[in-house]
Amino acid sequence: MGRVIVVMIACILVTCNGLDLTLNQEKDPNLGRPRKPCGVLRCTEDINDSLSASQEDQNDSNVVLNKISSMYVLKSVPTISSNATGNRQVRIASVTSTSPRHSRVTNGRKVDGVLEPGRAAITVELLKQGDCDAHFVCQVQGLDTQGRQVVSSVRLVQQKNQVYAASSNPTTSLQLLAAIQQLVLQAVAGLENRMDKGIDDRLKILEDRVKDRIEILADKIEDLQKDLSTGHEEFKSTMEDRLGQLQRDITSRISARGKNRHQR
Repeated sequence: MGRVIVVMIACILVTCNGLDLTLNQEKDPNLGRPRKPCGVLRCTEDINDSLSASQEDQNDSNVVLNKISSMYVLKSVPTISSNATGNRQVRIASVTSTSPRHSRVTNGRKVDGVLEPGRAAITVELLKQGDCDAHFVCQVQGLDTQGRQVVSSVRLVQQKNQVYAASSNPTTSLQLLAAIQQLVLQAVAGLENRMDKGIDDRLKILEDRVKDRIEILADKIEDLQKDLSTGHEEFKSTMEDRLGQLQRDITSRISARGKNRHQR
């Protein structure tokens, strides 16, 4: 394989040789039609724009795409472990030379994408506030004018003050979700040390069920927060109690299954 050139630029709204990534947020996402998007994410790459900009700049060091083979939109998702915290990139949309068109609605996102000769574009309508507050990466792969493999990426990092005035407390749901994830991971990590390899399959099924519960609970939290104007501390206390009960239920069920298996 030929030489690979990687171009990485971190910014809020940037253009990278024709590669654009923007997020237009709705000021009143709760008004109007049901499940109105809170924002629209767009990633576009136009080779003609890149070539024109390169010719005007006349700089041989510029990396210019001559052919697009794929485009990906990734979402940064926080990860929490017992040792450290970080982020992982989760693909939410893509178009490739083998699948040049992408149109679907899933997990609170409406995705439309197209890959044509000289152009690629992906549009994602975001229905969940958690998505509208997230960081994103748009990545394009292809060949430059010299036939070398090129990977161009542009990152959208949102500032903390990019929130809706109509939202009572948009950071609360993220804090609660992080707390849920940490509680689940701690419970599972503590029990894994006492379980043998034969329970791994059952544990995986249970983790999937827990993740489904977390997603359902997250949606409920978002819906509840839209109607909150007072009583924030009471709501937070109630949710913490429920999270504690959820952790105890999970621990009890996993322990019971482990005991039943050893008895057999």
